[in-house]
Amino acid sequence: MLIEKEVKWSMAHRLMHHKELCQNIHGHTYKAVIGIESSVNMTTGMVMDFRDLKNKIKEVIDDLDHCIMVNKDDVFLVKMLHELATKVCNKLKYRISDGEPTAENTAKYIYLNLDVLDVAYVKVYETPTSSATYAGDENE
Repeated sequence: MLIEKEVKWSMAHRLMHHKELCQNIHGHTYKAVIGIESSVNMTTGMVMDFRDLKNKIKEVIDDLDHCIMVNKDDVFLVKMLHELATKVCNKLKYRISDGEPTAENTAKYIYLNLDVLDVAYVKVYETPTSSATYAGDENE
């Protein structure tokens, strides 16, 4: 059986290798659909209680919500954000990604950080009409 939970958050990012506007810091209201695949518990009649699922997803999404996500190779920006966070604005929230902070890599990040669940896939919408889905691809 497959169940899904949808969540939304706001996050800024910069794509340092993009040739056009996305090389600038900008933000999106993201939406993710998380698919959980497991057998139905015969006693409860559920794969999982949606409230429990929401709480497990919330831990990962809260870490991304209202942060600036940047590529670890964007050395100048990483240094600047660190200095701002430590010297000017201790509430500045930023995260460093292993690669470009794209919808594809964000979907993979969420998938890998929900490892306590039977995650079938994570679909991240960067805009209402543009999304990327990660399903634990061996080649990624």
